[in-house]
Amino acid sequence: MYAHRFAYELFIGRIPPNTDVLHKCDNPPCVNPSHLFLGDHQANMTDATQKGRFAKRFTKKQVQQIRLRVEDGELQKDLAKEYKVCRAAIWKIVHRKTWNYA
Repeated sequence: MYAHRFAYELFIGRIPPNTDVLHKCDNPPCVNPSHLFLGDHQANMTDATQKGRFAKRFTKKQVQQIRLRVEDGELQKDLAKEYKVCRAAIWKIVHRKTWNYA
């Protein structure tokens, strides 16, 4: 059993069959009960998409342009709207959490 599932059951209650335990904080190792909530697989996938865990496929040129535009003062939230991704996706590019080789 994963630690976050154990924490949920210990502090909140039973997890129904075929139910995922999701993280409000989007930090998989987190076991803080106030950060955990239940959802089905579809809810988990929707949550992952909204939080940018399924990265849109960018080209190397787009990644370089994003970084340059942020350096020039453009806001990450504006770039996120332009590229139709969440702010976290842009932040990860800028801070080389993804595309660290580009």
